[in-house]
Amino acid sequence: MSKILTSDKTLKKAFSNATKNTSKRISWGRKAQLVKCKGTKEECARIKDIAERLSKSDFAKNSLEIAYKAGYSISFAEGMEDTAGVCNPSTKSITLSANDSDEQNIATLAHELRHAVQFTNGMGARIDLHNIKTQIMMNRAMEADAESCAGISAWELKEKGDEKPWEIFSKESPLIANAIEEDLEKNNSSMNSENAKKSVLTKAFKAWYKNKNLRAAYEKNHVDNLLFLKEKELLGRLPLNQNIDPEDIINGICVLPNGEKYFKDDAKLISSRNYLSVNLSTHTSFKKIMQERFTLYGLEPDKTIDELPVTRPTVSYNKLPSNKKTSENIQKKQSSVFLSSISLKERQEQSASIIKMKRLTKIIKSKIVSSNFSAR
Repeated sequence: MSKILTSDKTLKKAFSNATKNTSKRISWGRKAQLVKCKGTKEECARIKDIAERLSKSDFAKNSLEIAYKAGYSISFAEGMEDTAGVCNPSTKSITLSANDSDEQNIATLAHELRHAVQFTNGMGARIDLHNIKTQIMMNRAMEADAESCAGISAWELKEKGDEKPWEIFSKESPLIANAIEEDLEKNNSSMNSENAKKSVLTKAFKAWYKNKNLRAAYEKNHVDNLLFLKEKELLGRLPLNQNIDPEDIINGICVLPNGEKYFKDDAKLISSRNYLSVNLSTHTSFKKIMQERFTLYGLEPDKTIDELPVTRPTVSYNKLPSNKKTSENIQKKQSSVFLSSISLKERQEQSASIIKMKRLTKIIKSKIVSSNFSAR
């Protein structure tokens, strides 16, 4: 079981062991030989090629090294049409979709590797022990951080001549990509300095929260996870009473490879209404599950649910298209008033997030998933 980090002293100790640069760096050579692979010879060769390309990003290279030292393996799985990748701290494994292209898997691997770093630092591996409010704050911060780091990695590859991963990332996460481009242009800088990375990552992290449809997808997945635990008669074993303050969540997740915190704003931002609110259907489901937990096991409902701000969703995840639609077809199903009020970038993000939403609604049923995992 991973240690839950609740103090600055504990955090600093974890960072010194996991994220600080060491004097002896891993030598990658031509083919990223130190990536731990599982699968056929051909699959392992493909994984090493993807890792080799990704290692050209200094940011991603650090994540590759930490994951390798922590014992994480990387493998492919067929039939992962409903998710791009999964990082499972229980089995120390990262699974990529064999059906996605190498360029798609580069950003996915960067995302999942960042989750491996988070788990190695003691964040989120046993997120199910915490109260619902803490779970929401931590899960969103982990996803915002992982996707932002994937964006930074893709940008660094672009700067070194490998442009395709950034092109794909920009289509899948346009709000974050736009935040990265705008911040670099505004400050007339590249990603070479630590201050530039801090500024860009802060903007990208905050941009993740603007995608209400993607947030709804993770909320749905959160509810499904609780229902899964209920079905397996495990819900009564979870205390759901541990709390982590926003400051400790940010200090434990938003970390540069040198161990410094990159988030430049007040950490309490993630507990504010715009960052913490959940859809009415999510809030209702949480309340219902907690009442059933009380009825079955006599455990008091989690009172932090009442502290979650409630909003009405702009799109219902219960009425999703059965197939992956094109951006144009998905947009036609939305309100014309709503569509006229958002930018092209936001429309692209909405379309991409609906596809991700479809992926996440089924992932809990996958055999490769435990109750503690992170998926893209």
